[in-house]
Amino acid sequence: MSKNEHLFTKRRWCILIISTLLIVIGPVTLIAFKYFVWAAVSYYLPGVFLFYILLEMKAERVMKGVALIFFGLFYKFLYTFIFQESLPDTSPLASYLSILGDGILFACSGAGGSIIAVHGDKSSTDADPAPALITGPDASVHLHRLLNKTDSLGAKINVLIWAVGALLLALVAVFLLVI
Repeated sequence: MSKNEHLFTKRRWCILIISTLLIVIGPVTLIAFKYFVWAAVSYYLPGVFLFYILLEMKAERVMKGVALIFFGLFYKFLYTFIFQESLPDTSPLASYLSILGDGILFACSGAGGSIIAVHGDKSSTDADPAPALITGPDASVHLHRLLNKTDSLGAKINVLIWAVGALLLALVAVFLLVI
C-alpha cells in the first residue's frame, strides 16, 4: 500500500465507527428495555454495512481476507454474549437470530477465504501458462471462416424455425377442421 493510499475514505471511517458502536451498544441498551426485535435490527443492519466496507477496503488481499474472517468470528462471538444470554431458548426470535448470525459468519468466512485463495492462486509458482494467441494472417483467416460458418448456421436455423412454424400452423389448421 502506498503512502498516499488509505484503507478507507473519511466517510467510510465514519460509517465504520458508527456501525461498530451500534453493534456493541445498541442491542445491549435495547435488550435492557425489552425491545428484542429492535435490538436485532440494530445488531444486523450495521453488520451488513461493515461487511460491505470491509469488502471495499483498500488493502492487500490477505489482510482483507483475514479481516473479513475475523469480523465474522467477532460478530458471532458477540452474538452469543448479547442475545443468547438474554433471550429464552424457546423464543422463535432466538432461533431466527442464530440463523442470521450463522449466515453472516458463513458470508464473511466465504468471502475472506475466497479473497485469500485468489491471492494464493495469483502468487503460486505452478500457475498454468497463458494460451498462445494466434497472430498474423492465420488469425484473420480463422476469424473469416468462423464468421462464414456462423452466417450459414444462422440461415439454416432460420429455415428450421420457419419449417417448425409451418408444421405447427398446419397441425392447428387440421385440428380446427376436425373439431
